[in-house]
Parts: sequence; structure tokens; C-alpha cells
Amino acid sequence: MKHYVLLGVVVVVLSACAKRPTAPVQGVGQVVTSSVMPLTSNGKFALGPHQGLLNTRQFYFRCNSTLLPKAAYAALDAHAQYLKADPSARIELQGFTSAKGSHEYNITVGERRANSVKDFMALHGARVEQLTTVSYGEEQAYPLSERKDAQDCRVDLIYTAA
Repeated sequence: MKHYVLLGVVVVVLSACAKRPTAPVQGVGQVVTSSVMPLTSNGKFALGPHQGLLNTRQFYFRCNSTLLPKAAYAALDAHAQYLKADPSARIELQGFTSAKGSHEYNITVGERRANSVKDFMALHGARVEQLTTVSYGEEQAYPLSERKDAQDCRVDLIYTAA
């Protein structure tokens, strides 16, 4: 009899400790799935929601531009709506560019790209306090890879608190 009571207490405690469900995002379904995996080898995209458009975490720019491409609007709006629904969520927007310019130029371009994403998300319901930006300039993780420059001209969206 004591074992059944103990088992009941354990079940109640575990159910009370379960993570709260994330708030559903209006208009976001299983429409698009990104090629970005929820977990990369370094855990870069591990936090935050991963369903539908919310799985899209990399936003590519033309290499000679800091203008946010229209192709990014739907996914960024979904992230903004998620942030609006969950005020405790936080995002870091990491700007990157190709290695063609000087270090100062690359840092500036990465910053402008990250700010383009930040401005869009703030206009679509995210609070500015939930968004931080950082520029890494040219991509540092793959200096000897055969990646194309266009893959380095991007902003990565990283949930730092979900």
C-alpha cells in the first residue's frame, strides 16, 4: 500500500514540474519546414519553438544588401507573434557577411542586417527588450570550407530564453 501512495506522489510531483506548454501562434501551422535542424552539432538552434515557420532560423540577404528580403517576412512575423505571446522569450540576432570587405565594413554590414530583422520584428509585435543584436562580420566558423559567399550573408536567429 505504501508503494502505491509513493507512486501517486511521484506522479503528482512530476506532472507539476512539467514544462508549461508554449502559447500557440495565430496563423502558424505546419506550412513550411526549414532545412535548419532544431539541434546543430554545437546546439546553436536548440532553444525556442521548432514547429512550422518557427523552425526557420537563418535569413539570407543579397551579399551587397542590408535590405530584408521579402522571403523572410512570413517566418519573422511568426517569430514576432511568438515573442508577443511569450514575454519571457528572448532572441539574439547574429549578423554575418562574406569575407570580401574590410573587418570594419563587415562588422557594419552584419550589424545593419541584424538591425533590419530587429526592426521588422519590433514592428510586428515583438518587444524591443526581447531582441538583442550582435555582428560577427565575416563568417568565422567555416574559414576553410567551400561554402559560397551567399551563405555567409545572413542573420541567425538564436533563442537565448524560451
